[in-house]
Amino acid sequence: MESAYKQWLRIGTYEMITALGMLGVVHVCLAVRHDPWIINPTLTMGELIALYGVTAVASESAIVSNLRPATGPLLAINLLAAAIITQPGWSRPYILKDLVGVAIATVTLRMLVAAITLRVSKVSIRRFASALVGAALLLETTWTGFNLGEQAYYSYYVFPRFKEGYIMPTRWQDFVAMAVLWGGTLLLLYVSYRLLKYAVRAQSVPNSA
Repeated sequence: MESAYKQWLRIGTYEMITALGMLGVVHVCLAVRHDPWIINPTLTMGELIALYGVTAVASESAIVSNLRPATGPLLAINLLAAAIITQPGWSRPYILKDLVGVAIATVTLRMLVAAITLRVSKVSIRRFASALVGAALLLETTWTGFNLGEQAYYSYYVFPRFKEGYIMPTRWQDFVAMAVLWGGTLLLLYVSYRLLKYAVRAQSVPNSA
């Protein structure tokens, strides 16, 4: 009885942490929708929706694969997590309908992932989760690296040569910010490489339940 209690405590904790992560993505999406300074809000929204989907799928597959919970209590926990996702609409009724739709879609997707995960071996699920997260990180870091390179090209080469009165950003804060952004991008790129490498190498490992 105690071991079952501890198992559901772990499942609930992981599910709530995931729900808070998805709630954070929802808040960012709402901010992007109303931010006039976003140059390409459609692309940014697409990236955030992809991040939300990857988080929902990968986290549920990992939780269910490792802890093998029963469907009924898992559904109850996912419904609670879905209620948390609608939090921004509690004080703004005009967006509550959209958030309820997102919450319903999230529960449906995660329960579908859980049902499939319970019928698939742990090795296959780990391969799938690694490939999904690794591919998402690879695409995101590639796009971020392209944007950083383009920004550096214009800021330190094109504008100083062809734009009259342009002041090149040479403060130490500018270089620190650039180093942090490039360092984070390269770190995530390495993580994506390791995840994809595991997903590919795991194909030669016999599946085990």
